[in-house]
Amino acid sequence: MDQMISAFSHRSHTSVQPAVGGEEMATPRSSRVHKPGVTPRHASNAAAPAAPHEGHTLFGASVLRTMSAKASYVVKGEDVSRTCSIELSAGVVVQFYAVLDGHGGARAARFAAEHLPTLIAAHYAQAAGETRSARLQAACKAAFVAVDQQFARLGPYSDGTTATCVIVDNDEVTVANVGDSAAVLYLPDGTAAMLSADHRVARRSPAEHDRIVAAGAQIGRIKGRDGNPIGPERIYPGGLSVSRSLGDSDSTAAAIAEPDVTTVTLPSAGGVIVLASDGVWDFVDGVHVARLTGLSRKPKCGVGWLSRALMRTVNQANMEIDDATLICIELKQPPLGDEVERAALTISAKVRKLLGFHTPNKADKPGKPAASNHTSSTPSVSSDSEPSSGGERSRQGKRSAFARKPPAEKKS
Repeated sequence: MDQMISAFSHRSHTSVQPAVGGEEMATPRSSRVHKPGVTPRHASNAAAPAAPHEGHTLFGASVLRTMSAKASYVVKGEDVSRTCSIELSAGVVVQFYAVLDGHGGARAARFAAEHLPTLIAAHYAQAAGETRSARLQAACKAAFVAVDQQFARLGPYSDGTTATCVIVDNDEVTVANVGDSAAVLYLPDGTAAMLSADHRVARRSPAEHDRIVAAGAQIGRIKGRDGNPIGPERIYPGGLSVSRSLGDSDSTAAAIAEPDVTTVTLPSAGGVIVLASDGVWDFVDGVHVARLTGLSRKPKCGVGWLSRALMRTVNQANMEIDDATLICIELKQPPLGDEVERAALTISAKVRKLLGFHTPNKADKPGKPAASNHTSSTPSVSSDSEPSSGGERSRQGKRSAFARKPPAEKKS
C-alpha cells in the first residue's frame, strides 16, 4: 500500500478542531493501552461473505451502476459495516458504504454506523458550498463530530471506533475517515490510489504531529517487562494508537473526531474500491490485492468473487489476531440499452399519455387496433417495448414511437 500512487487530482479539505477522543483492546493498531502510571482523564471465527448489492446513483440524465459485496472474519466482534442509500435532497440519492473498527467494545461502532447516514443527510441540507461535493464534504465533517458528541452523552463509555465512509455520487466519490480503516481505488489500468487518510500515530504527518503536541498530549510507546519499549507509538493520556477516532471519551483531547475528507472524480472506465479495516490491510499485500482486483473484472467473477478471495487470504494470515471486515465496490457505466434506455422509455410513455396517445400492453392482441378511451378520430401510437439493436430497425422503431398511425382504410 505504501507504493500506491494517485492517478488523478484530489479535492480534499483538512481542518482541525478539538473534539473528544480513545480504550484499550488487543488490536494491533486501533486499540488503546494505558501507560503505566498515567490515569485516564475519565474514570468463534467466521468468514461471512454477503450477497452482492446493486445500487444506482442518479445525476441528471446519467446513471452510474455500483455493485458491492462484503465479507467479515470475526474474532472479537467489534467490526461493523453499513451499506445503504442516502437521499440528500429531492431527487438526489447517493450510495453509502462504511467500515468501522471498534476497540474497547462495539457500542461506538454500532452507534456511529446507525446514525452517520441520517446525520450526513441532515447536515447536507444546512451545508454551504458552491458544488454538491463541497456541501457533502462539509456535511460529513459535521456529522462525524455530531455522532461523537451524541455517543459521549449516552454515558461514560470508553468504547471507540475508527470510521471510513465511501459515498458514491455518480462519477464522484467522497471519502471521509477517522482512524486507520482504509479505502483504496483500483483502476482498470492497474493503478491504485489511496482515498483515505492514515491516522495511525506512528505514521503521523508533520502537521498532525504539531496538532497533537499543541493539544498537550504526549507521544510514546509502552514498556515491556524488560523495560524496553514495545508496540506502536501512542498518544497519552489514553494510549490510543490513532490520533482521530469516534468515542474514546476517556482519552486525551488530542484525539479528535473531525475526519479527513476527500472527493475524487472517477475516470470513464470506472474502477473498484476496496474498503476494509486494519484486520484486512495488515495481512494482505497491496500488490496481491491489485492482482485479485484485476482478475475480478473477468466474466463470472465480479466483486462477490473478489470479497471471498480477499477474505481467504486474510484467513490464512490473520490467525485469530483481529476482526477483519471488507466491502468491495465496483463502479462502472451501465451498458447502453439498460437503465438509461428504460428511463428514456418511461419518460416517453408519460409524454405520450399526456398527449392522449395509447401505449400498447400485453392485453392488446396483435393484428387488432389498440383499445382507447378516445373517439375513433383520435389516432393511437405504437412503440417497441423492447429496445432494438442496431440497423434500420432501431431507427424505424424510434420514429414510430412518436408518429401518428394513419386511419385504417375501409373495406369495400
